[in-house]
Amino acid sequence: MSTSLELLSRHLAIPGAGMEERALRLILELGTELVGAEEGSLFVVDDQAQELVLTMTVGSATSEEALRGQRMPIGKGLTGLAVLTREVQMGSTTYSDIKQSKERDPDQTGLDPTAVVAAPLMAGENVVGAITGVSFLPDKRFTARDAERYARFASVAGVVIDQRRRLQLVSGNQGEEQELVEQRIINRLTRIIDRNPHSLEAIANLLEAVDAMMAVESLLP
Repeated sequence: MSTSLELLSRHLAIPGAGMEERALRLILELGTELVGAEEGSLFVVDDQAQELVLTMTVGSATSEEALRGQRMPIGKGLTGLAVLTREVQMGSTTYSDIKQSKERDPDQTGLDPTAVVAAPLMAGENVVGAITGVSFLPDKRFTARDAERYARFASVAGVVIDQRRRLQLVSGNQGEEQELVEQRIINRLTRIIDRNPHSLEAIANLLEAVDAMMAVESLLP
């Protein structure tokens, strides 16, 4: 059974997944902040086990330590349903096999999330996981606008993963020179995100447009 880090590296197609992991963490942090969630997590699909594995959590180092590596069946809960349907899901917690950190003060926010928004993570035509935003506040409810925004952040994360996988295939044929070009692309994307933290939706739209254009060009004779 693969570990969470192995699965993340596999989807990113590189050992360690350093630069791409940093970009994904930044995307998750910004998305979580934008929708007013206290924590956000990234799940990846373990195809062999037909499970989702939690690989990254932002908002609380204590929670990340407690949550990383936990698994849930695809199709269970809002996160599993988002992966199964390939559509954004939101609502209250419907699946409790993810064990939250016991260090959260139950008198303040409770141990379990009260509201969840989950968006599927697409790499091309394949669903490779999901990102979730959660709130522990009793009166918090995510809106349709929050769901739309989180879907856009998921699109950016999906482009990071998909482009890295495509570039890895190319580099396998063209050697070290191509690898340097790949790293330049990833570095540039990370810098753009760093410098424009409030323009993620525009960046997502641009990357989606580029991806669509490349897909059309690949079909031309």
